[in-house]
Amino acid sequence: NGKSEPLSKVHGKPELFKYLDDNITEELASSNLPGLERAKTIIGRIQNKDLYKELIRFTIDMKEEVKKFNHQHGRPVVAQTSRFIKSTKQWFCSFNVTFYRPAADGEEGIDVVSLEEARDVNHAVTGESTEEIEEYIIYCTETDIEVQCNAKQYFTNLLIGTTKQS
Repeated sequence: NGKSEPLSKVHGKPELFKYLDDNITEELASSNLPGLERAKTIIGRIQNKDLYKELIRFTIDMKEEVKKFNHQHGRPVVAQTSRFIKSTKQWFCSFNVTFYRPAADGEEGIDVVSLEEARDVNHAVTGESTEEIEEYIIYCTETDIEVQCNAKQYFTNLLIGTTKQS
């Protein structure tokens, strides 16, 4: 009928999910239906702004280092996800960024670098294809500031080491 349906009516009837409205999180949080414990925990974290903290980004897969870090702490403290940027063209055009270089021919000041030249420099420096970039993002799953700082320091040191070896 195009009207919103309460969660108790759509539970177990996937065809009715299209009628849920923006109050779904409140309905889930207050529901007594079985099997919603994890959803309630996630909603509680969102409402309390108790979310994962982004620590650092890499251009290389760090899943082994994440696994090692979590093993050292005896629990999952960090998690890795990735995002795929379809092309450096998309990346360079998606952000409002101006690229600069020192002025040519010994002149004082700086010159603006074209997007095409910036892409070429990126390829020359990183060796990444201009067709794709995969970025790996490390998050801390703990809310304790000290744990977050220690995790960030650990992965920053790895990034510095990775950069020096490159």
